Amino acid sequence: MKKYSFLLVLLIGLLGEASGQTDRFIPKMGFMYEFFTLMPEDTTYQQIIANSNNGSSQIFVPYYTFMVGSYYMLAHKNDVVSVGVDGALQGGINFRGGGISYQLQVPLFVMGRLGSGATSYNQQKIGIGLGVGTQMSYLNEKRPFVYSTESPKKIFGFIPSGIIEATIQQGGGHLTGRVHFPLIPQKTKIAQLNNPVANSDYWKLGNFGFGLIYGF
Repeated sequence: MKKYSFLLVLLIGLLGEASGQTDRFIPKMGFMYEFFTLMPEDTTYQQIIANSNNGSSQIFVPYYTFMVGSYYMLAHKNDVVSVGVDGALQGGINFRGGGISYQLQVPLFVMGRLGSGATSYNQQKIGIGLGVGTQMSYLNEKRPFVYSTESPKKIFGFIPSGIIEATIQQGGGHLTGRVHFPLIPQKTKIAQLNNPVANSDYWKLGNFGFGLIYGF
């Protein structure tokens, strides 16, 4: 948990510094559809899940989330090309299953941008962005999965990810479509999802997401 707290403090510090340099700072907000994939390390447990999950050994956990964040431009060339840091806070609530489940995320990426959205002064109609970074996630799941109850299942994720964005200029702002995907699934311990037969606490955790974001 300490590494998540440290990275969150680092993100807040970067955003705080950026807020004093408004020409480098592009705030944004939007909605993301996030879904997590969970697969046990133990092959016996995988087969147990597949037998009760239409043949799939993965468990899918979806969320609709709201996001606020910013792009902080570090360097640029003629306001057409830039590199910077893109960070945000986002969260979602799900009422399906045995109670209220929720998740919190801190996506943090190093980005390269071309065209619209590259800097706050860019006036081009379209743009693209590519980046690498991490999706830091915390899930408090009440939904019962295979061999689990409705009690909270606390899941931490620190997933190396890639990101692709396409941007169009909309009035005085920018509308961006975002897709992110895991580069390497994370191995994490989820004791609350332990199987009495396979006796395995460790799972492979992935996180995909896509959505629309408006930059001011």
